[in-house]
Amino acid sequence: MTEQYQVLARKYRPKDFSELLGQTHVSQALANAIDTGRLHHAYLFTGTRGVGKTTIARILAKCLNCETGITSTPCGVCDTCQSIDAGRFLDLIEIDAASRTKVEDTRDLLENVPYAPVQGRYKVYLIDEVHMLSTHSFNALLKTLEEPPEHVKFIFATTDPQKLPITIISRCLQFVLRPMPQALLAEHLAKVLSQESVAYSESALWQLASAAKGSVRDALSLTDQAIAFGGGAIQADTVNEMLGLVNSTDVLALIAAIYQDDKPAVSSQIALMREKMVDAASVFDELIDRIHQMALLQILPQTPLDMSEAEQTALLELSKQISDDVLQLYYEILIKSRDGIRLASTPMQALEMGILRLLAFRPLAVDEVIMPAASQEPSDDATVTTMTSKHHEHVADLSDVDTAQDMTAQADLGAIEPKSDESSDIPHNTPLKPSEAMQAADAIDVADHTLMRSLDNTDNVSAESLPYNDNDIQDVNSSTDEQSLDEADANTEAVNLHEELEQIEAEPSLSVLASEHVVAAEDMAQADFTETIDEVNHISDADLTADTKASDDAIKDSSTAPNSQVGTLMTQAQMIERLKPAPVELIGTWDASKWDYWLHQARVDGHFSPDELALMAGSMMQGEIKGLSQLYIAEQNSQVKSSFNSLLQKFTEHYPELNVAPEAIVSDQLDLVPRQLSEARQQQLRIDAQNQLINSPVFQKLWHEGYIIDDGTPVLTNAKLSID
Repeated sequence: MTEQYQVLARKYRPKDFSELLGQTHVSQALANAIDTGRLHHAYLFTGTRGVGKTTIARILAKCLNCETGITSTPCGVCDTCQSIDAGRFLDLIEIDAASRTKVEDTRDLLENVPYAPVQGRYKVYLIDEVHMLSTHSFNALLKTLEEPPEHVKFIFATTDPQKLPITIISRCLQFVLRPMPQALLAEHLAKVLSQESVAYSESALWQLASAAKGSVRDALSLTDQAIAFGGGAIQADTVNEMLGLVNSTDVLALIAAIYQDDKPAVSSQIALMREKMVDAASVFDELIDRIHQMALLQILPQTPLDMSEAEQTALLELSKQISDDVLQLYYEILIKSRDGIRLASTPMQALEMGILRLLAFRPLAVDEVIMPAASQEPSDDATVTTMTSKHHEHVADLSDVDTAQDMTAQADLGAIEPKSDESSDIPHNTPLKPSEAMQAADAIDVADHTLMRSLDNTDNVSAESLPYNDNDIQDVNSSTDEQSLDEADANTEAVNLHEELEQIEAEPSLSVLASEHVVAAEDMAQADFTETIDEVNHISDADLTADTKASDDAIKDSSTAPNSQVGTLMTQAQMIERLKPAPVELIGTWDASKWDYWLHQARVDGHFSPDELALMAGSMMQGEIKGLSQLYIAEQNSQVKSSFNSLLQKFTEHYPELNVAPEAIVSDQLDLVPRQLSEARQQQLRIDAQNQLINSPVFQKLWHEGYIIDDGTPVLTNAKLSID
């Protein structure tokens, strides 16, 4: 009969500290402790999967029980060493905590602790995945773990040390095992494959080491799979096909094509990935890793990268082409797109949409401002641009420099083009206070008035009067009919304002853009704005005063709008207070309001964990408040059981007046639980916040003037109320 094949992960498991791959900080500390006789009674090894936790525990057991004596270099040939390697040594008790979580299992284990070892010097208890033990099991273990018999050693291994009680950790010597670097894993795989006489390529080993994510066991298991998949040889293309990956060169080519907006090349890459049936999550990880590494090369070029020299050279060349802000944007898009895998119809769909986002978005330049898309019909903005250009052409031919400067300033004032440095400082999504919104509306009104008057005056200059001189300009101005100008100005201003407000209503981005002009308009209004308007457009102070008074009267006169009574503004503290349940006296029998208020008080006390609070928020307590109570829950599973048992313990410790039944009852008729009551309060607060917005002066003025239409759509649609 042919000898059974032994997988590489078991065949090449280290037998002593000298064979241990990496983890020098652990092996050296343990070897020195053994050689100097400073042995601890409990050890805790933590780290990701496949980095040597169980292997080090077995080596330590051999060091303590080797027939040659307690040594850091066990012989490996005696019966004890061979028995430990074969897994049949009676005094090495390996326990899987995931399958023995109950306190009864821990008690059975501790009953055998006082007895002397059967074969060796020490009885070694190796508990793997120790974080899976229950709270009661940990409590039962505490006393024995702190003062065990002289012949007993405890070794704990876990991948999740955060779940261990601090009382357990404080009784152990903790060693954190590190993930293996790719270079070290690739070197180790090369040695193993050489001993196995398997042909391989260097790039394939780097791909296997990268896919292992620092785990030696995963690297060897993937190598076993690659040998079988490649028919006894390991090559880069077979490894790519096995792992469902595109190789690093294709990933870099994809990033370069996206940055260069080479859409045919991107389409070819997508078709290639579809043909290879690649793993979308793996491609996302590869893209994210490469973007991260290029960002490191740009910002911190001295940082070593865990990759081959060929890959690093190609990555460096590409990082020189892409700017740092683009890399940051690509990273954020890829991270968020990867989360969409669980929501998309297929993982490949999420990957392709992520690539399309990379093509669609790019960072804005320093002075770049996004303007709203132009409509099909010529807009007022286009008219203003044309008329302003015409005005500047006239000014360019003027011989009087002072006159040219004055008229250019007037046109610039009317156009109200924001400065790049001012507009870039104001976010496009910054909300305006009511007072700021009123100031913005007034500034836009006055600016439009100024623009139309100045442009009308400019257009009255005939082409026959060129070339201009000072006398010609005076003659043209004196011959203008002031009354007809005033009438034309009024009509043009009304049409302009009406069309502008319609455009703002159709395209909300315009209203935000208008807010960016407020800073410049306010500064000009304080000093010489009124003087300039009077000089160019013949608008008197009385006209401005009348306009301001009419605007104020429009705000006050809002009786025709719905909810016209302007209420008191709610403060943040008042909003938070309204989210709390109403206080009730906790006597008699439980009902929804009493249980909701009790849970609120318990949340304030801070005795319960988030899982326990979530369980109570979806449950209902019934019975007597000061007597026997029963908790009704919506579903039952292992997590709910664990949380409920913890609840019972904390009820006894912090709320001894409660007498809760030891078993929860599952019910599908829980109508009013605290979570539903809390959601109802939040919904009512959203409604009140919307009414508060409707009652604001700006909203009332816009309603009164007919710019807002009640079509039944909530004002705060797609908005989030944040009072944190």
